[in-house]
Amino acid sequence: MHLEANLHQKHLSLIIDIKSKAMLLRSRLKERWKLLLLLGAIWILIIFPIPFLPAWGYPIDETSLRALITITVIVSIPFTLLAIFMNDGNGER
Repeated sequence: MHLEANLHQKHLSLIIDIKSKAMLLRSRLKERWKLLLLLGAIWILIIFPIPFLPAWGYPIDETSLRALITITVIVSIPFTLLAIFMNDGNGER
């Protein structure tokens, strides 16, 4: 009986911890949506001109295009995570 109560308590604390982390993530996204939007705009500016390069007289090599998109995606992941989880100095925990 004591083992069941202990297990139930652990599950309950895990559920509470997950809910608090979800609320923290939601609040961080609300605070930093402008920065995330800026990162998204920079990402689009890097990718967006590619379809118009032939119109401007630049040839597109498919290998170069694939490499550019791969590098952009790989680089955008840590910067997006940094924008979400960076500490703004308030000492919140």
